[in-house]
Amino acid sequence: DSLKCHATVSAPVLADMGIPAMFYLSTDVIDTGGHYWFHRAKYALAKATNAEAELALSDGRRIRIDARRPLHAYWEQLARTLQWLRTAERESAVASIERQLGARLADGGHAPWEGLRWDDARALCASGMSLGSHTCSHSNLALTSAGDIRREMANSRSRIQAECGCSCDHLCYPCGCQSAEVQLAARDVGYRSAVVSGPHGYNTRCHRRSDGVGIPPV
Repeated sequence: DSLKCHATVSAPVLADMGIPAMFYLSTDVIDTGGHYWFHRAKYALAKATNAEAELALSDGRRIRIDARRPLHAYWEQLARTLQWLRTAERESAVASIERQLGARLADGGHAPWEGLRWDDARALCASGMSLGSHTCSHSNLALTSAGDIRREMANSRSRIQAECGCSCDHLCYPCGCQSAEVQLAARDVGYRSAVVSGPHGYNTRCHRRSDGVGIPPV
C-alpha cells in the first residue's frame, strides 16, 4: 500500500532475518504525496471533533455515523460500503465524513499513514525486496471500465519499472476486488501473477493433501 513504514520498519526487519518480500505499490499515492481514502476515513472517525455524520448515497441509502462509538464497532462495515462505491462517489463520501466530523488526515497526524516516496521504493528494490503493482489509484477494479482497468494496471507497472529500474510482473488487486474480466486484463497487460489478501492481511496456515493441493485448516 505504498506506506513509508514499509521501507523504514518492515523491510529492515525482513532483511535482517533474510526473508525476501513483495511490496505492492499504488503509484498515484507516491506521485501526489496524498493518502488512501480508507486511511482518511479512519483518521476522521478516530479524531472526530464532531460526534455525528450522515452519508446519503446515490442508491438511496443513508448511513449514520456516531463517532462516539468505539471505532472497531462499525469500521469494517463502513469500509466495505465505501469500497463498493465508484471512485467519484467514494471520494465525495470520504470528503463529507472529513468535513462533518471535523478531522482531516491532510491537516496533520500523518504517521503511521505517511506515504512512500520513490527514493524509498528504490531503496526497497536495492535491498533485495521485490516490487509489485497495486494499480495507480487503488480503485475497485470490479467497478472500473475495461479501458480504465488496463490503464490502472499498465500505467502503474510502467511507472514502477521506470522509477526503480526493476521488473514489475506481479499485481495485488486493491481491496481484493476483482472479476473474470479483471483477471483477463491482468494477464493481457503482462502480469505473471495476481493476488488478494484477507481483510486483515494475514497469511493463514494451509494443510497439504497428498496430491499437493492446499486445504484451509478447519
